[in-house]
Amino acid sequence: MKVLITGGAGFIGFNLIKALKNNLDYEKIICFDNLSSKTINHNYFGKNVKFINDDLTNINDYKELKNVDIIFHLAAKGNVIDSVQNPIDNFNSNVFETFKLLEFVRLNGINKLIFSSTGGAIMGNVKPPVNEKNIPSPISPYGASKLACEAYLRAYSSSYNIKCTCLRFGNVYGPYSSHKKGVINKFIKAFKANKSIEIFGDGNSSRDYIFVEDIVHGLIKSCQFLDKSEDNFSIFHLASGKETKLNELVLILERISGKIISKEYYPSRIGEVVYNFADYSLAKKVLGFNPSISIENGLEILYKSLK
Repeated sequence: MKVLITGGAGFIGFNLIKALKNNLDYEKIICFDNLSSKTINHNYFGKNVKFINDDLTNINDYKELKNVDIIFHLAAKGNVIDSVQNPIDNFNSNVFETFKLLEFVRLNGINKLIFSSTGGAIMGNVKPPVNEKNIPSPISPYGASKLACEAYLRAYSSSYNIKCTCLRFGNVYGPYSSHKKGVINKFIKAFKANKSIEIFGDGNSSRDYIFVEDIVHGLIKSCQFLDKSEDNFSIFHLASGKETKLNELVLILERISGKIISKEYYPSRIGEVVYNFADYSLAKKVLGFNPSISIENGLEILYKSLK
C-alpha cells in the first residue's frame, strides 16, 4: 500500500509514520509537510520515508502522489487561541488547503481519505460526553474550520464516490510533541523549569486527554475499516472517554515530578470550550478501537521524554 500523510512531520503524523514503518502492509510512505509548526521530527524519518517539504496548495506539482492508495490528512493549524487571533490564516490552512487536497483526490481517482477532525472544538459548549449524534456547534474559528472540512468531505464522498472517514480526536498528547503549544506541554515545561503554572479559568474546565499511541492505533484501524466498508462516509470519536480537569492534571504532574509549584489563575479565554469528554463506543464497536494508556501512565512517559 502506498500511503500519503499530510502533516506527517507533525506530532501525530510522525508517530503514525513510526508505526507504519514497522508494518509490511504499507509498502511506501510519503510525508507531505510545510514545516510551519517548526517541528524537527522530519530529521528522524530514515531512508524508507519520502519527505516533501511544500504547501498543500502545490500538491498538483508532484506526479508521484497521483497514484497513492490512501491519504491520512493530518495537516492543520490546530490551536484554538491562534484561530481566534488570526481566523483568516486558520481558514486558509485548514479549509482551503483541505479543499485543494480534495480536488487533487477527485481529479486523480484516489478513493480513500482519513481526516483528522476534533471533538471538543467542533461540539462547542454542550453537555458531555459528546458522541456522533450530537449536533456540532463550534465556538471558535478552529472548530468551525474542522466542521467545514467535514462538510466538504461528506459532499465529495457522495458526489465523487470517495471513501472518507472523519476522526474526531480528543486532546492528544505524547512524545515528539515538543513544538506543540498545548496545555500539557506548557505544564510539564513549567514543572521542569520550576516556574509557576498559568491556568485560565478556575481550573475546573475539563478535556478528554488521549495518548498519541492510542490515536495511532485508531488511525490504522480506520484504514483497515475503509478497505472493508460499504459506506462512503463515516465519523468516529477517538478519545479516552474520561474527563480530566486542569486542577487534576496539575495534581498528577505533582505526583510524577515530586514537585509542588505555584499556580496563577487568569480569566477564561474566548473560544475555549469549558467542559468536554467523548463517548467512543461507536469507534469501539465498528473499528475495534480501545484506548489502553491511562492519563497517569501517559503523562509519566511524556514527562520523561519532553525536553
